[in-house]
Amino acid sequence: HRLDKEQQRELREYLHESRHIERANNERELLNLMSPKLQAEVALHVNREVLAKVPFLKDTEPKFLIQLVLALRPVVFVPAEQAPTGYLYILQSGVAVYGYSVLTPGLTWGHDMILQNTALQRFAARALSFLSALRISRSELVKLADKYPVAESKIRWAAIKLALGRTIIKLANLVNQAE
Repeated sequence: HRLDKEQQRELREYLHESRHIERANNERELLNLMSPKLQAEVALHVNREVLAKVPFLKDTEPKFLIQLVLALRPVVFVPAEQAPTGYLYILQSGVAVYGYSVLTPGLTWGHDMILQNTALQRFAARALSFLSALRISRSELVKLADKYPVAESKIRWAAIKLALGRTIIKLANLVNQAE
């Protein structure tokens, strides 16, 4: 079965854009070859700025952040594709729309992935161009944080505050609709 010309073009373009996945895997392999001290220094130096944009990761244990960086997995989305909710994403290249915001490289989204109740998660991002990102799921994040009391506490409290705020908004909307 042969692909038509348009499918061939799309596949070539996707394979070209997905080189990000190979590069991210190579970087992770390099980190794994380093001594623990050097691994920590490099991982934190390279990712400190972007991790600081995630409120519940601020002031957590450096070892937790190192493990988090090593657990991030690369992913590529084609234009108009929706990135599934339930993940924390770090945009590497491309442009996406998330809610009412335009996302560019170096930005993060999916902070509400810490919520157990997926009905309280608001938006999925949509790729406006080929999108390369790193991501981690809620279950992976929680499993990692389980070994680090500060990280576990910060994530838990951030989830409680976020869930409470969104529940209050939902209730207010229901009251307004009932009137």
